[in-house]
Amino acid sequence: MRRRDRLAQIVAILFLITLSSCAFPTFTNYDSLTLSDQQVAILKNRWGWSTCAFCVRTFSTEGFKTLVYAARRDGEMTEFRLVPGKYEITYEHKSHKIPKVSRTDTVELKAGHVYRVKENSCYDPDVLLAAIFGGACRGRRSYTATVWIEDDTTGEVVAGEKWE
Repeated sequence: MRRRDRLAQIVAILFLITLSSCAFPTFTNYDSLTLSDQQVAILKNRWGWSTCAFCVRTFSTEGFKTLVYAARRDGEMTEFRLVPGKYEITYEHKSHKIPKVSRTDTVELKAGHVYRVKENSCYDPDVLLAAIFGGACRGRRSYTATVWIEDDTTGEVVAGEKWE
């Protein structure tokens, strides 16, 4: 029995080491390298309650003049440190059995503010799951979703559609 317990401990430790090495980097563009958190805008793109993990696909300077980030080119990121300004951000979400929702919005990102990409999905409003997940389906079609960007600093929705 002791040998089996020891083996289980080793497997658990290896599993935890593997999980801890799966961290995704923060995207910092050249212009924001030397700036403090109060001088940049931070866009979070990670797991959490109603947040949208890896939803940002691309962002460019306003008018698509310069492609700053592309997930296919640069890899998945959980956070972006950006020089304040206007950006064209493409973000999307795909849930199980729900068609992909994709948006491209122009967003003014302000210095010292933290923004989060969020999502909400609606499955069948006639089942218990709708009540558990906050009744997001009220007045909405089944099997739909929405994405939006919210300013954590002010609570304001700066892009997309947030369901109430």
